[in-house]
Amino acid sequence: MAPPAGLVIRPARTDDELMAWNRVRRVVVPDEPIATIEQLRAMVAEDGRSFVLAEERGGYVTRSISHVVRRDAI
Repeated sequence: MAPPAGLVIRPARTDDELMAWNRVRRVVVPDEPIATIEQLRAMVAEDGRSFVLAEERGGYVTRSISHVVRRDAI
């Protein structure tokens, strides 16, 4: 299934993108603690997480986390 026209889904890699990921997270789950940029980067290095942003018309609309799993680990 194709995403809606104009929707761009991509990894959050820069500090600005990770801060945007945190801003969206704060809206979605306002009562949960927010990780620092350094903590987010440590999670990426530690277990291969990827923080993902969805953007539409120049604004971020949602965020997610993905994990890379090795085939031999399944």
